[in-house]
Amino acid sequence: MATDRCLRRRCRLCSTELLDLTSDDVDCALGMARYLHSSERVATTILLRAIAQLEAARETQEKRSYYYARRENESASPYKLRLSTPHLLHKLVLTESERAERASERDGSATDRDLIVRYVKQLILLSVEHNAFYATLCVARVLHAYTTREAMDLYAAVQDDEPAVKEPYYYRSRRQRIMAILLKRFGLRLQFVRASRGERQLLTAPPCEEMRREIAAALERLTPWGVTCAACAPTAQPGDDLSRLHMLFHPRCFAALAAGLGLDPPAARLRIPQFAAREELVTATA
Repeated sequence: MATDRCLRRRCRLCSTELLDLTSDDVDCALGMARYLHSSERVATTILLRAIAQLEAARETQEKRSYYYARRENESASPYKLRLSTPHLLHKLVLTESERAERASERDGSATDRDLIVRYVKQLILLSVEHNAFYATLCVARVLHAYTTREAMDLYAAVQDDEPAVKEPYYYRSRRQRIMAILLKRFGLRLQFVRASRGERQLLTAPPCEEMRREIAAALERLTPWGVTCAACAPTAQPGDDLSRLHMLFHPRCFAALAAGLGLDPPAARLRIPQFAAREELVTATA
């Protein structure tokens, strides 16, 4: 009861002091936190912490936009996405979730399903924190085993107004940066092998139908809400960055995009990481 009253007060605050944020946005954010954590207390705490940081996040974004606008090279695309208030809340919920995630991973209560969902969440968060180029790499070169050439075709399809073509070595170097971020998040639970050109590849498990469904559900639940793309809504604004992320992460939209380019279906290229058991880590570090 006390938690519900607190949430209602937060909703009223959002509608009066934070522009463009409605009670529906708060409900979506809370639903996402509940999907990530079965504990109602944990989910509510994550939401309230995210809401408390919204105003500061808005100010930081405004400052970044101001300084970017003063740069001489106005033709270059911004390095980070400019997010509306609801989608800043989306990003903050994903960010705030990590504290509770790490706690459950330390005490051993995190399941294999939890780790897979959190892995998908981390890829979405990383993309929202950066741009459509990182989203393309996260989807095509990390979550799926498409080649660099195929990733270039996917990026050209979603970012058709990009003035400069990025070289293959840049795709490979940014992918390694993403791998480093994942390693920092999951530590030794993620296992790697060396592939061609010395690239670090995730050690993967054979995909089963249950895991395919779990990843598809995670992608649908954790992709920014209230966003459409040309694949699911032909009238969607083509130059919208979040629409590009939606096209890449939403399972049905990405499948349509891959089919339109003549690529293998995403299900055939899905790459599911093989997480090391907690007991194996204890033995390895003993």
